[in-house]
Amino acid sequence: MCAGQHTTAGLRTTSSRPISCQVRGIGLELSNHCVLIKSRTEFWDLGHKLFRSSAASFPATFIPADLLDEAQISPGPPSSDTPDLANLSSLNQLRGHVTVIHASALFHLFSDEKQRALALALGSLLAPVSGASIFGWSTGLMEAGFIEFETSVSHPRQFCHSPSSWEALWNGVVFPKGSVKVEARVRGFDHDVGVRLKSGLPPTRLDWIVRRI
Repeated sequence: MCAGQHTTAGLRTTSSRPISCQVRGIGLELSNHCVLIKSRTEFWDLGHKLFRSSAASFPATFIPADLLDEAQISPGPPSSDTPDLANLSSLNQLRGHVTVIHASALFHLFSDEKQRALALALGSLLAPVSGASIFGWSTGLMEAGFIEFETSVSHPRQFCHSPSSWEALWNGVVFPKGSVKVEARVRGFDHDVGVRLKSGLPPTRLDWIVRRI
């Protein structure tokens, strides 16, 4: 479910810069400095209904956007102007101004090539300050490759990164090598996710964080 439940549960922060959150995760204490991105507005509306909140009681900025649409977000130099979160017309206005990005259950929905493009786009949003981070999880493997589900899921065949391939993507492709620290590990889910791979085994997840040094 992608109705912003982790956003509302939130992670707490003291950053004065805007926080951009894909799918889930924001700083509750600074909700007026938060930007949530989703391709369909009805999921955000459902989140308000689920938590009995409103735009007034939970004033995070919501932007319906396709993260693979270069007109909405594309790699490039930092924006020279401080973004006005109330009047954003493009995510490119946030380039170089975001201190925390949460991107969970996202990357494995795309091909290897599109995952690279998405990483480059999101990476361009990250502020050029020590400690600025992007973190989340996706399905993962100890060795990068494909998984196939035996049960009906929206994306039955997925390309999964490994800790080493994920590190290589962010430290050397998205960012100059040595400018970030990447931590990634493969582990099982904390609960039964209700699906199995064609091997009969449950899927595993890659938990990760990329942090500017």
